[in-house]
Amino acid sequence: MGIRARTWLYLGCSLALHAMVLLLMMLSFAFSPPPTPIPNSPAIQAVAIDERKVQAEIQRMQAQNQEQQSSQIEEMAQLEKQTRQLEQQRAQQQHALAELEKQRKQLQQQQESFAAQHKAEQQQLAKLKAQRAKAEQQLAERHKQQAKAEAKAQRRLEQKNAQEAEAERKAKQERLARLKKQKQREEERREAALERKLAEEAAARTHARTHARKVAAAKNDYIPAIQRNVAQNWLRPVGIPHGLSCVIHVRMGAGGIVLDARVVQSSGNTAFDHSAETAVRKASPLPVPNDPDIATAFRDLSFEFQPNS
Repeated sequence: MGIRARTWLYLGCSLALHAMVLLLMMLSFAFSPPPTPIPNSPAIQAVAIDERKVQAEIQRMQAQNQEQQSSQIEEMAQLEKQTRQLEQQRAQQQHALAELEKQRKQLQQQQESFAAQHKAEQQQLAKLKAQRAKAEQQLAERHKQQAKAEAKAQRRLEQKNAQEAEAERKAKQERLARLKKQKQREEERREAALERKLAEEAAARTHARTHARKVAAAKNDYIPAIQRNVAQNWLRPVGIPHGLSCVIHVRMGAGGIVLDARVVQSSGNTAFDHSAETAVRKASPLPVPNDPDIATAFRDLSFEFQPNS
């Protein structure tokens, strides 16, 4: 019998029992003689007590039935839940079995495909082995013919090598003779070139010494003139003491034109240094030698500036 059927059976029995109790109470009231209205009568008290007991029993039985009904409903819910879980597990197992069957069929198809491929490869391998055996036989025949041809060619080569060796020996002797003569001529040319180089270097050193003397003499002559021109264009700043000096580097262009002037060794007085640079620029063009070779040495010139006034 199912849980629901048992539940309805219990409920029906409970209701029938309640109905019988009520019917008995009604019959007892109907056939009993009317009570005499006496205060604190024992009969009236007994009837009230019996009714309270009946009501308490009815309430107890109703609570018990409700508790049993709730327990049965909860049990039925648990069973339904377990049934659903079992159904889900069965469905999952069926799905897994279907997947396994599908994989088995795929593996069987792959095995059949591999077997067919293996058979085809074996047939192809047998065919290749037959072709290789035939090719090896043909190759052995060609090697045999080639060996005969190589032996014949070797004999011809040895004869040719002997002839070429003799011709090479003669040619080598001729080359050695030519190289000896060529080496001798090259040694003579190198000696002549070395002598010319030594003479040119000596002339260059002589020219350099002569040029250095001319430049030194020109500087001795022109630097004082440059110093005088700069001093003539110099204006003493206010408050500058006497006896100051600085070294000025001048960069000049053609004809002594001043391109740049800057103090490279300061006097210690910034105003004096600036006035010296200004005087150099005002004195442009500065006196330089007319000889272009010597004037080149004046393109970058440093001199001391020390005004007397």
